Amino acid sequence: MRQTLRQIVAVLALIGMSMSIAPTTFAASYSDASAANKLAAAGIIQDHSAKIADYRLGDNVLRQEAVGIAGRVSGVIPNSPVSAYNCQDMFSDISEAWVCRAAELAAFARIVNANNTTFRPMDKVTRYEAVVMALKASCLNPVDASGSTHIEQTAARAVEAGLISNAAAFNPNAVATRGDVFRYNVYAMDFAEANSDEMDDSLPTCAERANGGEGGNDILCVLDPSFCATEENTTTGGTSTSGNVSVSLASTNPAVSTLVAGSAAANLAEFRFVNNGNSEAKVTSVKLMRTGISVDTTLPNVYLYSGVNRLTDAATVSTGVITFNDPSGVITIPANSSKTVAVRADIAAGVSGQTVGVTLTSYTVGGTATSVSVAGNLHNTATVSGAATLDFNATTTPSGTAVDPQSDYTMWQNVVNVGNRDVQLKSIRLRQIGSVTTSDLGNFRLYVDGVAVGTAVATLDAQGYVTFDLSGAPVLLKTGSRTIKVLGDIIAGSSRTFSFSLRQAADVWATDTELSNNVLATANGSTFSARTSTSATINSGSLTFTKATNSPSGNTVNAASGVVLARYEVKAFGEAMKIENLSFAIDEDDTDTTYTLRNGAVFLDGVQIGSTAALAGIDDATQGYTNYTFGSSAIITPGTTRILEVRADIYNSDGTNDVVANDTIQARIVVGSSNVQRLTSLGYGSYPAAIVTGNTLTVATGALTVAKDTSYANNTTTVPKSSYLVGRYNIQANTTEGANITSVVVDFDTVADAFDASDDLNNLWLKIGGQTVGAGGVKSSVTDSANTFSTNVNIAAGQTLSVEVYADVASGATDGDGTADTGISSITVGYTTTGGSSTSTTASEVTGQTITAGTGTFTTALDGSSPLNRIVAGNQEVTAAVYKFTASNETYTIKEIQVKVGSAAISSVISTVQLYDGATPIGAPVAFSQSSNTAALVTGLNVVVPANSTKTITAKLMLNTIGTSAGTSQSNAALSLDSAKYADSQGVETTDGTDRAGNELYVFKTIPTLAQVDLANGTLVNGQATDIYKFTVSASAQGALALKQIKLPVTWSDGGTADTLEVESLKFYENGVDITANVVMQDEDGNSVESTSGLLESDDSLYITWNSTLEGTVPAGSTTTYTVRGTATGFRATGADTVGDTVSLYLAGDASANGTSVYLNGTAVATIWGLHTAAAATGSGSAQAFIWSDNASSSHVADGNASSTGDWANGYKVLNLDLGGESWTK
Repeated sequence: MRQTLRQIVAVLALIGMSMSIAPTTFAASYSDASAANKLAAAGIIQDHSAKIADYRLGDNVLRQEAVGIAGRVSGVIPNSPVSAYNCQDMFSDISEAWVCRAAELAAFARIVNANNTTFRPMDKVTRYEAVVMALKASCLNPVDASGSTHIEQTAARAVEAGLISNAAAFNPNAVATRGDVFRYNVYAMDFAEANSDEMDDSLPTCAERANGGEGGNDILCVLDPSFCATEENTTTGGTSTSGNVSVSLASTNPAVSTLVAGSAAANLAEFRFVNNGNSEAKVTSVKLMRTGISVDTTLPNVYLYSGVNRLTDAATVSTGVITFNDPSGVITIPANSSKTVAVRADIAAGVSGQTVGVTLTSYTVGGTATSVSVAGNLHNTATVSGAATLDFNATTTPSGTAVDPQSDYTMWQNVVNVGNRDVQLKSIRLRQIGSVTTSDLGNFRLYVDGVAVGTAVATLDAQGYVTFDLSGAPVLLKTGSRTIKVLGDIIAGSSRTFSFSLRQAADVWATDTELSNNVLATANGSTFSARTSTSATINSGSLTFTKATNSPSGNTVNAASGVVLARYEVKAFGEAMKIENLSFAIDEDDTDTTYTLRNGAVFLDGVQIGSTAALAGIDDATQGYTNYTFGSSAIITPGTTRILEVRADIYNSDGTNDVVANDTIQARIVVGSSNVQRLTSLGYGSYPAAIVTGNTLTVATGALTVAKDTSYANNTTTVPKSSYLVGRYNIQANTTEGANITSVVVDFDTVADAFDASDDLNNLWLKIGGQTVGAGGVKSSVTDSANTFSTNVNIAAGQTLSVEVYADVASGATDGDGTADTGISSITVGYTTTGGSSTSTTASEVTGQTITAGTGTFTTALDGSSPLNRIVAGNQEVTAAVYKFTASNETYTIKEIQVKVGSAAISSVISTVQLYDGATPIGAPVAFSQSSNTAALVTGLNVVVPANSTKTITAKLMLNTIGTSAGTSQSNAALSLDSAKYADSQGVETTDGTDRAGNELYVFKTIPTLAQVDLANGTLVNGQATDIYKFTVSASAQGALALKQIKLPVTWSDGGTADTLEVESLKFYENGVDITANVVMQDEDGNSVESTSGLLESDDSLYITWNSTLEGTVPAGSTTTYTVRGTATGFRATGADTVGDTVSLYLAGDASANGTSVYLNGTAVATIWGLHTAAAATGSGSAQAFIWSDNASSSHVADGNASSTGDWANGYKVLNLDLGGESWTK
């Protein structure tokens, strides 16, 4: 790289008038060829001196070629790989990388116009454009001559510099040749070399060359940092490393943008510093270079930021260099981590048409400076009128000079005026400038117009700043006056001072909602100056007692020990506070004069402080309160929240214990008297200054509630039964205390008819909470009452447990005489409370469910979800039927199911039947091998139907292929449930032989699906051919199908005045092709409607039949579209109708299956087809609306009558028939 850089510098020096070839004079004369050779010798163009023709001197030159030559002459385009240049996309019409580099570098050097958004690279360059480029490339001002227009001035300057000989003959708009461009450039180079005082040092790269330097290389370093020639440790892009710290362009580096003049903290570039060391690294110096076509004053203030945190004060630009120094660290990077640093700058007002950016040129770590060249993008500047403004008020509050330690103190407040348009507040940063430490203040919160925004900030940072980062959810500041304030807590710092200040405009980040620029804040209508609150001194410390949100409330257990009566939060402010003693008392509702709660104690953060002593009631004649002393065990430091509790037993220890249920008690802290010492200022205070009460507690004892579980209903069951659930209950403990369930007594007090507990029940047992319980376990002998179970089950306060009573029920529980045989259980629960009151009691007896001993039933039916009558194609699995099985009063298990079809011939279309329970197959696929091949028996089932529920089982048929030597087409494979074998809960098996007929299921080789195409236009025009009906026919994938006839019923409506309505000249189209010649279009009487004698008002049907040897064909898996077109006449012919004339038609199906009539045969109207039971002479066919064939016969023919094959069907259950209608009105 170093050698390459030297070569580039040498070439630039050669072009910059330090060329090693023999000097020329202004008087030198060049031909096109000699000019080309001179440029070639300088390395600007390729050398063809050995074959001059290869210069193509007479060819025209494209603008992209001309700017490339000018860029080489000026020195701004290096002899380097194009890939090393980062294209800025200045011109939208450039796609090639080498053209982008040449055009942009020339634009930066002002050889071409940088303000244009397009370059027109493929346009031919004019002489005027070529002269301008050549003059500027050699640092000559093209308009530095007399003339009334730029063209005249440029021509005069070109004559002066020797580029052309005569301005009048210049012809500036003529297309330049390659020879012209070569000559213009060498003449300009010679003139500039001989007349250095003529060089325009306002042009980039020209100032140094005008003073005898090489020039060129500086702008290369600015615009293409990979060509900066510096010391050995220079890095030109990518990543640079100094010790353990490396730097590179951050992935978040801002893209090329337009910066609004007068903006604040515009983001110019972002760099990522990485510390790979195991200790913290400090970057103590950062140097940047301003880049682009701009001046130092364009950036009046430059800052370094980390996120929204400003790392530095403002730096200025000096001769293009920006320097940040801080021995304690400009940037601090923790060990093995990284930090992204943004370079932000204010943009001077009124700056427009400049380009500006920054390149990192050096950074210092550990005293070692590392030179780098890591460049950000170049940004454009522009002036905009009416941008948003942000002006802070002259007055900043608060203004108090002394303040007590407290929460929610207003630290800083200012009214800001938002002008022109709304802004988005993204961050604000205040500095504390008093003597307090960072831990003395905290819990900072930002408010806008009284509404909290952003997230609270716990403490000041190490530099004394509090920063509110709102960038994730900016706050909209509407135009007008907005109040911004910061609240915080004064935690400590007694006798110290504090004040908050918005130090610099860069400390508030707000963006214009339309321009998206950062608004430069002002103060009191002028340049921003710090907005600072009055310095305040923190007074001596204070202490607060606040009832905690989780202080106990509600019930408390009588006689319970160590009960928390009240809980408080204790906080110190300003300084540490030592609580030497506190007094507590109890307010109880009986105003008892002899009342103290036993074992009163005070706890701080769960640890007892002070001694245990009886806690006095406020009405106690002896005490009235109890004072507890703490020594040094209760020191409260600022910034912490301590939890104070007062506890005692719920037991009156002053004489007779008279605490009973429903008494109320409330603990309180009594007003203190010089009981708290301030540990910094050393004075004493009295805390609390007022009584602080806890919540009122109600003394209560535990109780159990027993209730019948209503989720288990009264029920009827068959008998005998083993371990039958005869009753279910719920036991719930109240929230005061838990209990121990000591006994459960089960009675059968209510029985009817044959049901008798002592005779018909045995093996009685219990579950409580899902666990079998009871001393002795199962009671084999059951009495009518007092079946007692001794238990030991704990139930917690608020908990619910279930109690389930089980027994074996004998067959004698019912006599089948028609009178209900019922039994009802009840339970009585004994228990002892466990929360302290230790009360033993018995809950009231509760009656459970009515259990009726009876008989069970098992019934079958065809389920309502079973498919309706339909047609299907063969060679697939189809759902044939869904059967429903209902169990009443008993649980049954289905063991076998047999299904059947109408005949063995029909079973030829079926391969197997498969049963499903939901989506799960049950049993194996079974063929129809039973009952002379008419039935299929599925065995090995184990399908449980719980008592009083239903179960549906789906039967699916695997259909065979249909056709000659295969299954018979049009077979009705309706599947009936023939029988079902089931077993009851005792294992007794029964077979139900009730037939449940399935719905019709006609099987074809292939089937049609029809659909109407909505024409969406119901207006007729007399005499105009109109598509009046359109539909599609689709064939299933199993095979092609044939069409022979369709019928469209027609209805007419003649409006107010009688007209002669007619639709004539009807035509029929297949996929848009007119096939009228292949069909007969006729009315129900066989009259043709294809001519001017059309469908009349007296006609009710339009028949379309294919000619005798023809048929419509729809290939397998495809769709054919058919259209009926006709011409209306006579509709509203008189013009006097107030109601329109209408014709309506639809495509009809057939109401019943054609059965054995499968042969095509003419009807009484010879031209209308029907179906017959055999191939016969015409006239025997029964009329059908829709006639089609599945081509099931291998000898299928389209002809009918005696020649017909037996594979024709009507429109019964053809999918979607009848189709929807179309109505046409005039």
